[in-house]
Amino acid sequence: MEQIISKIGALDKYKGYLSNSSDIVEFNESLKNLKTSLDEKREEKRIFKLGIVGQMKTGKSSFLNEYLFGEEILPTAATPMTAALTLIKYSDENKAEIEFYNRDDWSSIEENNKEYEKEYKKALEEAKEEAEKKGRVFNKERFKFEDADSILKGSYEIYKNFKENGLDKSSLGETKTIKISNKKNILEDLKEYVGSKGKYTPLVKMTTLYINDDRIKDYIIIDTPGTNDPIISRGQKTKEFLGKCDYIVFLSYSSQFLDNNDNAYIKEQLPSEGIRDILILASKFDNQLSQESVFEDVDGDIKAAYEEEKRKLSRKLNRWSEEFKKDENPLDLSKSELEFQSTMLYRIHKNFDNLSGIEKEIFDRLEEDYNNSTFTKELLKDLSGMPAVEKKISNILVRKEEIMKNGIKNLFDGKKDSLSKILEKIRKGFEERKFELSDVGMKDVESKINNLQGKISDLSSEIKNSVRTERENFDKKLKDEISKISNTKDRYSSLQKQSRSYEEEVDIDRGWFDSNRKSWWKIWSHTETKTVRRNETFINIQDSIEQIISFSQDAAERIERTSERLISKHVIKKAMRDGIIDLFELEDRPKVVSVIDNYIQKISIPQIQFDVNKYRDIVLSKYGSSYSQERDINFIEGLHNKALLTVIEDTEKAFTDVKGKLNSVLEEIERNIVNELKEGIEGDLKNLKDQLENQKESIRTTELGIGEVDVCLKMM
Repeated sequence: MEQIISKIGALDKYKGYLSNSSDIVEFNESLKNLKTSLDEKREEKRIFKLGIVGQMKTGKSSFLNEYLFGEEILPTAATPMTAALTLIKYSDENKAEIEFYNRDDWSSIEENNKEYEKEYKKALEEAKEEAEKKGRVFNKERFKFEDADSILKGSYEIYKNFKENGLDKSSLGETKTIKISNKKNILEDLKEYVGSKGKYTPLVKMTTLYINDDRIKDYIIIDTPGTNDPIISRGQKTKEFLGKCDYIVFLSYSSQFLDNNDNAYIKEQLPSEGIRDILILASKFDNQLSQESVFEDVDGDIKAAYEEEKRKLSRKLNRWSEEFKKDENPLDLSKSELEFQSTMLYRIHKNFDNLSGIEKEIFDRLEEDYNNSTFTKELLKDLSGMPAVEKKISNILVRKEEIMKNGIKNLFDGKKDSLSKILEKIRKGFEERKFELSDVGMKDVESKINNLQGKISDLSSEIKNSVRTERENFDKKLKDEISKISNTKDRYSSLQKQSRSYEEEVDIDRGWFDSNRKSWWKIWSHTETKTVRRNETFINIQDSIEQIISFSQDAAERIERTSERLISKHVIKKAMRDGIIDLFELEDRPKVVSVIDNYIQKISIPQIQFDVNKYRDIVLSKYGSSYSQERDINFIEGLHNKALLTVIEDTEKAFTDVKGKLNSVLEEIERNIVNELKEGIEGDLKNLKDQLENQKESIRTTELGIGEVDVCLKMM
């Protein structure tokens, strides 16, 4: 297996003989990454590397702060765009190394920013025109461009902050060392580099923290920005370090536990990098316990809710595990560790007698939701999952020598599978070319060229039909989903009114009455205090917020499912293939499919963005207390209904906006893919015709290429 590394570049001379030379490029890159990872894992006396992985906003850095330091030491990103890859290493001296983006990274950010600004300007003009059509005054300041591609939006944010902070490009490509007075001052000492408003934050690609802490003498922690990192170059850097990790702690947000993004990352990225050992943390578990659908079925017993939710998430992990086995994935999820973790509950446990504002708010809500439970410090500690997680990681570190010993073998096994698949594709390409160059294949060259022109008109017509069908399909599904969401609104509309009585002291004026003057003599008047019992009807504001959140989460889940079914590259590829594949002979279909797939892979598919957290603010911004006054009931009900209607409106807008973008993508496909197919197929056929004169030599070259691939396969 190790000999295969010597084959970097060995297949380059055959690129001209394959219709898809990108397979050879991919093969070379995979071999280079393998060599880098092997060199890392073979370092004498190398240190165990623990990777902290998960999507943005799953609480990775917050977890590390509590697990490792017990306080906020590590920077947590204010936005996904300001996150940076962070390495934590032991050192006698507290310091930090700040790696800035290089010039290639920055060129990409600038180009993406230009594209964002172009799309922003277009969307702004469209919004202005729409307002004018409806006779409304257009307010540019209130315009929000929420549909931009995440990569473009990320680059825009970085570039914007770069300009606002008055920076220039002189620091690009540099690595800066900063002394830290002590580890508790990390955030203060690095605020200009990792803070949300730090002057140099827009330029930071990676941070390495050297900390004088004996607990990390024997291992290195790699805190990743997120599996869904919108900054491509930073994501590539993360992937590079992922291959160097020995063990992965993977955080998955409990409320969206092991969603499709998590599944794809674990399934595709980790095994190829030799990762076989992972600890999965269902993070922010307190949010899961705070859902009405969870606590309303357990009669106020938080232990029962905790155990039930653990069972649910465990079953989901088991389902994914079975899927992995069906696909013969080398990562056996059934052997993965699973724990349930809440940094917030752990903080409440620690600060039980002196809670901060947010800690008290969450604790009060738990006590209200689980009114048949007695919350103690020890119970909160257990519910946080932190002791169990600490124990699991301690056991991991005990086994680190064994894990590292198996690391090279696992890396080879992971790369063997992916490299073999690439080589088989290359070999198949050579075999197809050899057949085309044979006497049998050459006889068809002229007729294929003659027949191709006749197919182009048919091709154009069929693609138009496919595009029209996809538009109609999406439009129908769009209306169905909006209708389904609207129909569920009534389930979340009713707010329960509650009653309470209370006593109130009031002042009453007393005095002598003059019948002639019909008035009280003030000189004789006096005031008495009387206790009055009053009854009041009120609404629990938390009830409103929970229903709003539940409704928005329901809408978000429907949006996600619809997105997965209708607007993926896979769906578009299938539609295009099914629409035109019958126009071509069997032997030509692989080429046609390849051209379609390669073209569609390059396009940007719009994503539906839906923020489920903003709707609670409609109520909270107008009424921040826990309970309404009786006079405000109608007002609260109005706010509640407004929030639900806003969810529906935003759902419609989310679907409509992505529909417009999807239509633009489909129009682009309709305009360009015919030419792509024509150029690709005619190009291949022309090459065959040109090689007709030196047929034997070309066949010999393809046979040499096949022989070289077979040599590589034997080395695996």
